[in-house]
Amino acid sequence: AEKVVEVEEPGLGDLAVRPDGRILATAGWDGCVRIFDMKMKWRTVLRPLAALRYHEESLHCVGFSPCGKYLAAGGNDGKISLWDVYN
Repeated sequence: AEKVVEVEEPGLGDLAVRPDGRILATAGWDGCVRIFDMKMKWRTVLRPLAALRYHEESLHCVGFSPCGKYLAAGGNDGKISLWDVYN
């Protein structure tokens, strides 16, 4: 069964694909970084993997390090979060 991700404040400030093409990250207006599986195969909908909550306000940017191990996000709260997302 496909899972629908609902958010309080729908909208995205940015998105990024990990250099190996396996993971998509989004920077949400709700302050949440969401991680999706890009290994689509026969699916037409991205599979949610994680919701990373740290920020208190909307996010504007998200990006992977060149090696793909780290993900950074920043937004209106003036904070930058750094996540180890290698899998």
